[in-house]
Amino acid sequence: MEIGRRFKELRKQKGLTLSQLAGRAGCSKSFLSRVENDSASPSLAMLVKIIQALGLTLHSFFDRMEEKVTKVVRAGERHKFVTRDGHSSYELLASDISGKSMEPFWVVLESGAGSGKEPISHKGERWGIVLQGKIEVKAGDEVYLLGPGDAIYFDTSLPHGWRNPGKTRAIAITVISPPNF
Repeated sequence: MEIGRRFKELRKQKGLTLSQLAGRAGCSKSFLSRVENDSASPSLAMLVKIIQALGLTLHSFFDRMEEKVTKVVRAGERHKFVTRDGHSSYELLASDISGKSMEPFWVVLESGAGSGKEPISHKGERWGIVLQGKIEVKAGDEVYLLGPGDAIYFDTSLPHGWRNPGKTRAIAITVISPPNF
């Protein structure tokens, strides 16, 4: 982990100079500079003092560092949900969405398949793009027919739903924010 780089980012976000943060943490400006450049490692006690001087706890500091971790989900390793009738499937494109602000899916709809007869409504936003086939999206009182390359964005507090009106399989990517699937 690049702790020093993270210290520097947080210090700048909070509008603090090296001198100000060093004063709050009880260390020298030159030592803090070396820590920020990852050329010196603070003791555990000094690490805690710097984190506290930034207004964070040890736990929240490392949680925030982990937020920047990149995760790859291979095509064959996605969590897949298939509807009871087997005509629709939704594959989660992120491995762990706990604490995250969006939920991306790979959606496959067979001919005639969709979200159901009753419209859905919840707090949030949805974005989607059709990769193959056609998908009809109803959002509020509007109905949109989308083909390959067409994208849509809407407020999910509008009653909404979708279906494949075509004779062939439709594939799309959709992102829900906040996660609620």
